[in-house]
Amino acid sequence: MVVELFDKKSLQVEALETNKQRVRFSIGPERFREGIVHAYNKTRSRFNISGFRKGKAPRKIIEMQYGKEIFYSDAVDYLLDNAYESIIDESGLDVVGRPEAEVESISAEGGVVITIDAYTKPKAKVCNYKGITFNEIDITVTDEEIEERIEQTRDKNSRLVSVSDSPAEIDDVVTIDYKGSIGGIPFDGGTSENYDLTLGSNTFIEGFENQLVGSLIQEEREVYVTFPNDYHDPALSGKQAVFKCSIKDIRRRELPELNDDFAQDVSEFDTFFEYRDSVTAEIEKDKLEDAKRNRENQVMDKLVAETEVDIPQVMIEQQMDQFVEDFKTRIESSGTPFNFYLQYSGQTPTDVRESTRLQSTNQVTARLALEAIAEAEVFTVTDEEINIEVMRIAELYKMQPDALRSVFGDKGIKQLEIDLKVQKAADLVLGSAVQVPV
Repeated sequence: MVVELFDKKSLQVEALETNKQRVRFSIGPERFREGIVHAYNKTRSRFNISGFRKGKAPRKIIEMQYGKEIFYSDAVDYLLDNAYESIIDESGLDVVGRPEAEVESISAEGGVVITIDAYTKPKAKVCNYKGITFNEIDITVTDEEIEERIEQTRDKNSRLVSVSDSPAEIDDVVTIDYKGSIGGIPFDGGTSENYDLTLGSNTFIEGFENQLVGSLIQEEREVYVTFPNDYHDPALSGKQAVFKCSIKDIRRRELPELNDDFAQDVSEFDTFFEYRDSVTAEIEKDKLEDAKRNRENQVMDKLVAETEVDIPQVMIEQQMDQFVEDFKTRIESSGTPFNFYLQYSGQTPTDVRESTRLQSTNQVTARLALEAIAEAEVFTVTDEEINIEVMRIAELYKMQPDALRSVFGDKGIKQLEIDLKVQKAADLVLGSAVQVPV
């Protein structure tokens, strides 16, 4: 006979306040005893009982020495982990976050009575979602923008040429040896040889690079600087230093001529005129994409403003956590450890997280608004649409569609259906939006 995870007949749901419910249920004594056995097997290695090897003392002996309640807490944790989803499903509540549980009563003879105070997903009210207005965006491509894009490509294809008869200028790359000292005493990290420094790049301390402008190859120069008060090394903060620099080489960027050869080197086109036209088309495409994103942002901001909803704080906190995790992933994927980013930006993890609060609130509000619209419009999703989305996601993650379905399970597929309805709602809102002149 299979013992129930919890007593379904004992389940009671009581509304505490808006979007907050109390769920009360019991776990029978037989199931509770199973939990105690599990807790004993999991934790018995922690106990040292005289006369027994560590981890070999019988449960009854441990209970006699420490009290029969010694395994209750671990037993309840185990039982809740196994029963939680079934309890929530049986309650019919759309719970957000993982709520805290409180034990009302507990005994080996009577089992456990537990209450859970759970926040539920709120229903949003959206008054106006069709015909939202947005300001038109100028997507005209100017000659200045074309020239700037071409110059960027030109700069990327420049080459560095050594100059021996000309003093160093801003944007030149100088190769230097330097030795830094404070009060005549060298300091850690203040010495290097054959260092390539682009003048004007602001790589070094303020004032360092400008003092090398006008120098010649083989020249020796002393550079005087003051470390900033907020310098990352406290030992150097606010200190005055002198660097003895030796100029070993000066290289200057040589830009390619803008002609057919340049076009052939940097593009698939044979003539510069064709290449220039392609640059114009690229900028037009970028502007159209920017205009689309801007339109979406304007419309969604107005949709949020039109939405009435009382959001449980836990939903916003969860979205904040997700934004921070995504941001951390982007930072570290660029090769910068997140701790380094925090150090150089002068922020704490709490600062970064708190900075996402408004964005998180708007994101959650927009999602709830679109779910409400999808319900109001009675959008449906066909099996074919779900299959297409499963195949798209499977291809993205290099998985077989059947394997992905197995990972998703019934709940995952149901969530996918909701997401597709939300996308239809977003398409409706954006598709009905009206452009107005600035």
